[in-house]
Amino acid sequence: MDVSVGLSIYRWRRIFLLDVDMRTLDHVEDPIHLLDIAIRDVESFKKRAETDPSLEFCVDSWHRIRQDVCYACVAGSVMAGELRVPDRASVKPSHFGFRTSHQLRLLDQIRCGDTFEMSKTLARLRWAGRWCDALKAAKACLNIPCSGALYDGEVHAFKTYRDCLIAQADAAALPYERLKAE
Repeated sequence: MDVSVGLSIYRWRRIFLLDVDMRTLDHVEDPIHLLDIAIRDVESFKKRAETDPSLEFCVDSWHRIRQDVCYACVAGSVMAGELRVPDRASVKPSHFGFRTSHQLRLLDQIRCGDTFEMSKTLARLRWAGRWCDALKAAKACLNIPCSGALYDGEVHAFKTYRDCLIAQADAAALPYERLKAE
């Protein structure tokens, strides 16, 4: 590759990533608020995808362009919604700052049902302790095996999980914020 082309590609990526880096989820202080945002943004992305053939919800892609189609998962829907990433961009959590990156990864870990990784991510976000117990208990109330996936593309399972998590948080007197209705 020509060095000048490599530098211009690098410069473009750096400029784009700096712009993405400014968008954060820093205002989100608990998993329930994060789930509220994710549910809203998944519903919005899926609704847009119904009328726009260049959008497709897919749990196997963060926010990725393939053959002129933007594929997005749960976290990718948050990138498209709350974080305002353009539909023509391929982006993953590592393109964001530390806190936002881990919040996006937590959404995927919740979807996958990976309680071990969830506990590590919660610790990085300083949401560990009783939140970790509440997330595990919420999954258990859905009768999903410890290694079983929660979510396969239907937002209903995510809503049910959030509702179970709210019950666990209330029982443990954990503070949380709900997304305000728009």
